[in-house]
Amino acid sequence: MKRTSRILFSHVEKHANWLVKAGKPQDISITVWACATLEIELPNLFAQVEKHSERFIKEGDPKAIANTVWACARLEIESPNLFSQVEKHADKLVKEGNPQAISNTVWACATLEIESPNLFAQVEKHAEKLVKEGDPQNISNTVWACAKLQVQSPNLFSQVQKHAERFVKEGNSQNIASTVLACAWLGIKLPNLYAQVEKHADKLVKEDNPQAIANTVWACARLGIKLPNLYAQVEKHADKLVKEDKAEEIAKTVWACARLGIKLPDHFLHVEKHAEQLVKEGNPEAIANTAWGCAKLEIESPKLFAQVEKHAEKFVKEGNPRQIAITVLACAQLGFDSPKLLAQVNKQAERLIKDGTPLEIEALFGHVTC
Repeated sequence: MKRTSRILFSHVEKHANWLVKAGKPQDISITVWACATLEIELPNLFAQVEKHSERFIKEGDPKAIANTVWACARLEIESPNLFSQVEKHADKLVKEGNPQAISNTVWACATLEIESPNLFAQVEKHAEKLVKEGDPQNISNTVWACAKLQVQSPNLFSQVQKHAERFVKEGNSQNIASTVLACAWLGIKLPNLYAQVEKHADKLVKEDNPQAIANTVWACARLGIKLPNLYAQVEKHADKLVKEDKAEEIAKTVWACARLGIKLPDHFLHVEKHAEQLVKEGNPEAIANTAWGCAKLEIESPKLFAQVEKHAEKFVKEGNPRQIAITVLACAQLGFDSPKLLAQVNKQAERLIKDGTPLEIEALFGHVTC
């Protein structure tokens, strides 16, 4: 940040009391929005907003309020009084606000894990208007917020199902991934939505967002939904997807394939090709899911399992009993000798037996230990 900007924001912080007390809600919201966008923390400014939140919410319009709570969420600032006032005036905010303001408000609540039953009840009540008038970003943020806070919103999801064609056609891969993830987290099947994802799979995979694609195939698999065209496109662009994606996202795709019994030869070939990077950079969950997926589909991946063996000490040290047990079983199922891995398991035996379930302990040590 330039020196002039630093001086400007330091003066804002210094005079925060006066700015919030004398300023209009719209001006205050623009100021905190700017701070959040530039990732500048001004504790005094946000403390003053919190202090005067009753007046701010009462006098502010939905856009100003949405910008302010969004800024709090972006900077991870808990403002209990501010969000309490949002909840108190939820009826007005949803009735008068546009879909963007509403989606930003519920997104902020979900990001800070603030339960706001009245706010979400109003969203559910006005779901038809929100989905009809909102763009894909607004819609995906709203359903994601519901899923994050485990809020069942049948009317909202029913409207997403009704407008699925427009949503998928106009939305980008990230919007769609967030929405199908929300469905998976809440266990909601929307046939029309998935049919549209399948129809536009070529466009979605081509958009160059590997994380969004991995989340989409994972969500479909979790709900037991097979989309042949989507997987065909993943296979077609396997080289790029595996090369550019993170180990955790690659593991999601491998897990999804295994869950649905779908073999993608080229995709797994590239997983094997980049095995060193995947095991080195991946967390224990990603490594375990990748190994499990290979074993489930009976795909031999010697390089992958050699890397697991090479990094066995770190993997066992950081992994939990379930992750380690899955990996040990995968090695056994595919006939890979893993002396280093098993030696590390024995070394960590006390912790693994203490934390593991009987089934995990049996997989790791060959017997149930009481």
